[in-house]
Parts: sequence; structure tokens; C-alpha cells
Amino acid sequence: MVELRLATPSELASVTGDFDEIGPYKGFVKGWQIIAIHDHLKNSTTLHIVGSFSMRSWITSDVLMLATDRSFARTRNSVYALGRRAEAGLSIAHLRTVARALKAWGLVEKYGLKILGDDELAEHDDA
Repeated sequence: MVELRLATPSELASVTGDFDEIGPYKGFVKGWQIIAIHDHLKNSTTLHIVGSFSMRSWITSDVLMLATDRSFARTRNSVYALGRRAEAGLSIAHLRTVARALKAWGLVEKYGLKILGDDELAEHDDA
């Protein structure tokens, strides 16, 4: 009922464009990926940046616009400068951040998802 994956090229293209004005930005995200969360009940997909922000793992609100050169992104709540994109998928720390966000956004309860707790996730850190 809920699908979580890296965003596809067509999904990225749907939010890619040129910024008329960037203005002040919240901060700098490095080692990032853009994930897609598809809610099958609502038949809607939202894109989110997951990466390192202010020395901690971070997930943004919905991505509304991604600069063509991938240097900035505007989300529902903020504008972020983007550093180097992660070369692979998501780290364990970033996966934990996504799991916490799914819970905070009510998707865990809505779909009866099983999200491992921090103790259970720690058991899989070396996997």
C-alpha cells in the first residue's frame, strides 16, 4: 500500500526546472538522494531529499522544484543548497530517518507497517 524507493528519472524530471529566484536557503544537504513515497490509497507520490544536514541525517518535506544543475531544491517548507549526491542508495542512518518520518507522518499506523525500532535496526547495521 505504500511504496518507498529512489525517485525515477521521470519523477525527477517532473520537478526539475530553473529557479527564478533562490532567495535565502535553510542550509546545505550533502550525500543526498531523492526518494519517492507512493501512497497507493491516495494514488499520490511525493519526492523527498534524504541526506546529511547540519551533521545529522535529514529528510525534507515534499520536493516542489529541483534546480536543473541539482544545486538547489525547493520543498514545501524550505529551500536547500545541495552538495554532492550520494553515489549509492541510502545509508542505515538515512533509512532510520525515513522510518521515523513515515511514523511521524502517520503512514505506519495508516498501513499497519512494521518499522524496526532502533535496537532492532542496530542488529542489522553490519548486514
